Amino acid sequence: MPTKFRLAVAGIGAAICLSLLTMGVGAQAKPGGNSIVKGLAPGQASIIFTYDGKQIGKQIPAPKGANDFEVFWNQGHCANPFQIPPVVVEWTYQGLNIAGDPPLAPCAANDVAIVWKQVTSSSGLDNAIAAAYWTFNGKAIASIPLPKGNLINSRGSGPQGNPYVDDVCFELSYLGTGIGKAIWTINGKVTGNPIPVPFVPGSKNRANDVCWYGYTQG
Repeated sequence: MPTKFRLAVAGIGAAICLSLLTMGVGAQAKPGGNSIVKGLAPGQASIIFTYDGKQIGKQIPAPKGANDFEVFWNQGHCANPFQIPPVVVEWTYQGLNIAGDPPLAPCAANDVAIVWKQVTSSSGLDNAIAAAYWTFNGKAIASIPLPKGNLINSRGSGPQGNPYVDDVCFELSYLGTGIGKAIWTINGKVTGNPIPVPFVPGSKNRANDVCWYGYTQG
């Protein structure tokens, strides 16, 4: 790649990343609030694919025993240290955004993975993210720190700390190619077939965002 072009890409990338961090990255991937998870068994995690924030296809429950979800994509340009177009992680708790800068995919990654564990909350069974990683072809290359900020637009009169993360959206809508593949695993071993990434009805576009939900309502 010519030097001038590399510098131009890096400059544009830095501007985009700064803009995303400044705005907190709008929750365009999330199709809705707690109502979307009704009907699942207590303690059952699930995912929903979206296209530019609009739900595509049906909600997909996690298979029995699954404790890991992974999403793959085609790598973009490198604007060291981030990829451009960016792949963004948006953490939430019970549908409420958690304060702090959203993680952005490093240049070397083409996959992001989360590991969760079942917990008991005041409202019943839930699933808390225990770890998250940037990966390349399924192999971890860097851990993603979990957020520690307060909830944004929290219920009640004042800021509310987040006890854990039970909801995350992976925003790949800035990529022109959308989601390449998604899988469930159990302790790092793939379970079942890859999850079919749905197409937008009437088009050749695949879903370009996906949200994982650890919380459920009976």
